[in-house]
Amino acid sequence: MEFILFTLFSSLEYLAMFVFIFTWFNFPLREYKGQIFFVIVCLNLASHIFRYGLGIDEYWWGMFAAIFVQNLFLMLGFRYVWNIQWFYAGIITLFPWTTYTLIQALIFIVLQKFGTLNYLADLQSSSGSGISVIGFVLQTITVIVVLILCKLIRKFELWFEFVPESSRPVWNLKENRWLFVAQLLSVAITVIFLYVFNRTPLLQYPILVFYVLVIFIIYYLCRKRNLIEYD
Repeated sequence: MEFILFTLFSSLEYLAMFVFIFTWFNFPLREYKGQIFFVIVCLNLASHIFRYGLGIDEYWWGMFAAIFVQNLFLMLGFRYVWNIQWFYAGIITLFPWTTYTLIQALIFIVLQKFGTLNYLADLQSSSGSGISVIGFVLQTITVIVVLILCKLIRKFELWFEFVPESSRPVWNLKENRWLFVAQLLSVAITVIFLYVFNRTPLLQYPILVFYVLVIFIIYYLCRKRNLIEYD
């Protein structure tokens, strides 16, 4: 039963992530239903194996391993299923993912304030082989917020359209080089943020401010990169 619930809610979350990604980069969602379903199945299996199937004692390390593998699978999917260059596959994966993580972290903090949960380990069920009820609540609220944000992105036309359909030179544009650096920084700050979130709650807010700043920098660079397509 725990595996079924894990798969159901994780699939909902992955679907929201795909809607988020396809909205940010203005991709047609309905044309790729089969490909999205295939990647979601792979993500679910990888996530469950790395969180609960490898016997990792500490929840944080299992979660970190699962997140790493999920992003790797997403990049592989965009590279080989959608045939997008590695550089752009990384941007398509990492910018929405870091934004999604920020949204979920903010919701987590709100739930903390209400005394609903305290640590990341509270998201794990008492048996240690699935997600707790509050974990499902966190996932559901995050999905709702993300879908609302997708509506706003569509309404105000905030999406990006600089991902090429065919291979193009990448490193000749300084905007791409800056984006690459910013993406590496976003990965580093996300790892630090999640670690601090679990270990040192007092440092949550300073790291959170820096995390928000990094995401806004990436957004600014993406907007700047987007303008080049129309010059």
